[in-house]
Amino acid sequence: MPLFIPKLVLTYCKYYQFQKHRLDSEQDGPGRETSGVCYRLYTEEQFDELKEMTTPEIQRCNLASVALQLMALDSIENALEQLLVLGAVRKGNSGYEVDAPWPSMANVPLEPKLAKVILSSKELNCSEEIITIVALLSVDSLTYTPQSKRDHAIAVRKKFISSEGDQRTLLNIYRAYKAVNGNKEWCYQHFIKLTDC
Repeated sequence: MPLFIPKLVLTYCKYYQFQKHRLDSEQDGPGRETSGVCYRLYTEEQFDELKEMTTPEIQRCNLASVALQLMALDSIENALEQLLVLGAVRKGNSGYEVDAPWPSMANVPLEPKLAKVILSSKELNCSEEIITIVALLSVDSLTYTPQSKRDHAIAVRKKFISSEGDQRTLLNIYRAYKAVNGNKEWCYQHFIKLTDC
């Protein structure tokens, strides 16, 4: 497994032992149809010394060429300014620094603007609604409109439309879907994609 050491500016291949999470998942691995016995060829002490998780690849590789290309495109400054506006970073003595409070936007695996919305929702007591909206924004359109039934589809979905915006409309569709327990006939009648139901 390649490993990059920034201080030495050196990449080398290193032998890695398996991590605990991988070994635990192997005992319930794919193709397992019945319960059985898992034999491990190491001691319990050796298992306890293993790392829990693999070091993420982004921490094991040299990012110098990527950083150079981003700097050439002025993309880094633009990205840092966006992160500054969102409160994900702050200007410190030695440049930009990640804002430290937990949970920080750096710990949420989403676009920073969506991470900011989710983290802010707790203070506003609307976390369930915001997480639902963010999830719905991360999939393709929930609705479809057949050309031959365009007027009918628009009329049927009119009750979901909100003057507060598309996000509220998505939330209204989700709440109606949940109220009918995900009924597929309801999805068909309201021109909601069954693959998303």
